[in-house]
Amino acid sequence: MKVIFLDIDGVLNSEDLCIRRRHEDNSFNDKKKPYIYDFVDENAVNIIVKLCKQYNVGIVISSSWRLYTLEDTMEYFHQERNKMFHPLLPYVIDITPHIYFYTEVEFYDEFFDDKEDERGKEIQQWLNDNPNVEEYCILDDCNNMLENQQSHLILINSCHGLTEDYIDKIKSILKVY
Repeated sequence: MKVIFLDIDGVLNSEDLCIRRRHEDNSFNDKKKPYIYDFVDENAVNIIVKLCKQYNVGIVISSSWRLYTLEDTMEYFHQERNKMFHPLLPYVIDITPHIYFYTEVEFYDEFFDDKEDERGKEIQQWLNDNPNVEEYCILDDCNNMLENQQSHLILINSCHGLTEDYIDKIKSILKVY
């Protein structure tokens, strides 16, 4: 099995996209207008969908957008207001476990204080629980991975998000050509 560990903020959305959307529609972020505030880049979604479809790759959500179970996460992503995620959903096979649990106060105190390898530990736990993974690629805009995961990480520039410039590197890491 080949897997992409997918972060969302900084990968499927970006500063560039936010700026473009604000220029396209002055009502961006008006939550009274449905779908305007959903700033997921369709191009980034399509890149991942194409790779998953063409090379039989599964997606494991490693983003903080995941909820506590796969079922809850999928239900959330299936909501109409999250329609930008819908093309990805057939390829989502799981979420990484939550190793770190916070009270609300702890979460806000430590939100910007990323633990050095928190996400990496969660990915490693998932890999330990799923030994049938042949190859994996991590798409993230933060480098909070374990040392042995660095060669599997594609550090996405959060200013631009996932673009076609990353496709060859993803294919190389997943060993699909």
